[in-house]
Amino acid sequence: MLLGWLGLALGSSASHAGEIVGWGSDGAGILSNRPSGTNFVSVIARVQTGYALRTNGTIAVWGNNANGLIANAPRGSSFIAIAAGQEFALGLRANGSIVAWGNDNYRQVSNAPTDLGFIAIAAGWAHAYALRADGSIVAWGGDFENQVSATPTEAGFTAIACGGANGYALRADGSIAVWGSNLRGQISNAPTSGGFTAIAAGAEHGSALRADGSIATWGSNQLQQVSGSPSGTGFTFVAAGELHGCAIRANGSLAAWGYPTSEVVRHTPTDLGYTAVSGAGETGLALRGISNDECSGAFRVAEGWNGPFSNTTATTSQPIWACANVTRDLWFRTTTLCTGFLTIDTCDPSTTFDTALQLFTGTCGVLVPIACNDDACGTRSRLTLPVTRGTTYLLRVGGSQDQSGSFALSIECSSTTPNDECANALPLELGVNGPYSTTTATVSAETFGCGQQNSADVWFRYTARGCGDLAFETCTPARSFDTVLEVFGGTCISLLRIACNDDSCGSGSRVVVPSAVPGTTYLVHVGGKHGTTGSFELLVTEGSGTSGVAVLQTGCGGLGLQMFGSLPEIGRSIGFQLTGSSGLPSILLGYVPLNLPLCATCTLGATIDAALVGTALPLAPIPCDPLLVGGQIYVQGMDVGSSGGCALPLPFRLSSTYRITIG
Repeated sequence: MLLGWLGLALGSSASHAGEIVGWGSDGAGILSNRPSGTNFVSVIARVQTGYALRTNGTIAVWGNNANGLIANAPRGSSFIAIAAGQEFALGLRANGSIVAWGNDNYRQVSNAPTDLGFIAIAAGWAHAYALRADGSIVAWGGDFENQVSATPTEAGFTAIACGGANGYALRADGSIAVWGSNLRGQISNAPTSGGFTAIAAGAEHGSALRADGSIATWGSNQLQQVSGSPSGTGFTFVAAGELHGCAIRANGSLAAWGYPTSEVVRHTPTDLGYTAVSGAGETGLALRGISNDECSGAFRVAEGWNGPFSNTTATTSQPIWACANVTRDLWFRTTTLCTGFLTIDTCDPSTTFDTALQLFTGTCGVLVPIACNDDACGTRSRLTLPVTRGTTYLLRVGGSQDQSGSFALSIECSSTTPNDECANALPLELGVNGPYSTTTATVSAETFGCGQQNSADVWFRYTARGCGDLAFETCTPARSFDTVLEVFGGTCISLLRIACNDDSCGSGSRVVVPSAVPGTTYLVHVGGKHGTTGSFELLVTEGSGTSGVAVLQTGCGGLGLQMFGSLPEIGRSIGFQLTGSSGLPSILLGYVPLNLPLCATCTLGATIDAALVGTALPLAPIPCDPLLVGGQIYVQGMDVGSSGGCALPLPFRLSSTYRITIG
């Protein structure tokens, strides 16, 4: 996070991509002509000119075209950092080379280094710096205050910044070096202690960020650039303009100080989610992303209604979702205020898309998945589980099938059993659900069809996805008492008992519904034998258990193929998506494995019995035909006319091959 008065070093890129937000003066269209999109990782505001770096390594320049700043901006997608001075700019490529363009009055462009190995850049009024991998600094351009000739010669620096006629550098031990002009105490008043993690430079003042998130400022205080800096800790980003300073708090809010009548200070945005900021003259630019895009930035939410939130610009985090094909997720954390049952949902009408919800204990480094839900309330999501007061959970919300929009989170903790009666049956998902408890439950009017005595009981519901056998069981090690389990069709008003079981697996229970009907909701009733109560998990399985997916490494040239949907079982849906195509794409289906090399790098995985032109095999159900169980099909992608695979007689690439075993 290293922003100089007129320069941006490598470390100032935002941790996540975002959109460019602007405020203040719109001279030369620096606000009205700023580029749209959410794929920017760096932004710089200069007087009437804006600069930004995209996630694909391309540079955007807009506003004033003085000295060819826009017309001569470098093309290509290999850039990892940008810096901008007084009508000149720098770009740092991934190979460590530097490109300079714009005003060359002090040879700040023509004297730019031509070798490789640089890792950061910074630009001042008419001079510039570049940092090598060994921590040494190269300086060039205007030297009227010794800002070039007095540059330190030692190595070991980790960051650089440019002031109007100053240089600033951060050592590995967190101490700061300053050289050049000392007119306003830029050198003599610089901090002498260590512990700093970032530096920034204004026209005649400096700013630095300590490890505890507090800010130090020194130098010119003509317009409160020093005395107006915020106190306290919790800042994550610091920046400096000519006559003002800016910072970002841990919650993504902006702070600005200095020149009191500056548009940058007076009209600073008050919302959250900012990851980078820059200001010059009367204009401010910032990147607004999503700070809870990863677990480490999880927002704290409390009981009641929380929101609204949006996952529109979110990315997809790890681990892979357990209950659906989910992308664009956001993270939250909550601490329970009761011992009982916690319910978290996105069922509020303000939720505008198909959500999924997953709950974890542990830490971001070691996540322990607890429960996951896709469609408990229409296309929205709900989780209910027993909890102990004071437990902290990590929660993420994402979009099923890459959907996005706004949503609200409702959180409720209750000491009573929420699914004590059939009408309040909790939804189940495939796999292990729970743990649940009957400790605070009562006895329902519906008597069990097996076992020796009715007891405290709870209710669940599950909607079948496939048409094979459907099984419910309490056989996992989490069970602490002797259970009884039964399954019904029909409704809570008119229950149709399908089967009841007492001791299928020791003191656990298991019921199988043969040839389940897709889309049918089954009601599950669980209680304790001889009046016993305790905790248990409910394992839900569908199909024969013989389904499988194997990926055969037959691809070449970087062509990708991804499977999405559910397990390949009759009645359930799967699909495929081709990625990286640049020619004529198609998806091949075959029944007989070949493993046939077509050239030195490309292998045809199976016979081509069908081919679908395009990049996607849409999500579709496998027919409900028991004869398909155990059958295999091979799926492979092809891209004709693209390089990187086989060259003759017609260039093409192949993806890996999926071997699908139907269950």
